[in-house]
Amino acid sequence: MIKEETFREDLYYRLNIVPIYLPPLKERQEDIPMLASHFLKKYSEEMGKETKGFTPEAMERLMKYLWPGNVRELENVIERSVVMVDEEMVRPDHLILPKGEEKEESRFKFL
Repeated sequence: MIKEETFREDLYYRLNIVPIYLPPLKERQEDIPMLASHFLKKYSEEMGKETKGFTPEAMERLMKYLWPGNVRELENVIERSVVMVDEEMVRPDHLILPKGEEKEESRFKFL
């Protein structure tokens, strides 16, 4: 952006004091339950729903997904689930995820 002169070079150097690297969600699997619960609570409250949590099977499905869209994709999946569900718990069939994005070990587990 600096080469194309679409971003001021002096501003870049002011902002670039401490570079922060945040790995993709697929490398931070331990963050998925906390993030999913946060988004579930947020959207349940916004929509006036009584959705309280995830079944263990639903959470397992979230944990197995690779999340190519990172946290925004997770948020969208949870929001969509809250819109569609009128139950206390989100089940695996409530989670609309693209096929083919699960971790390799989960594909062979059921063979």
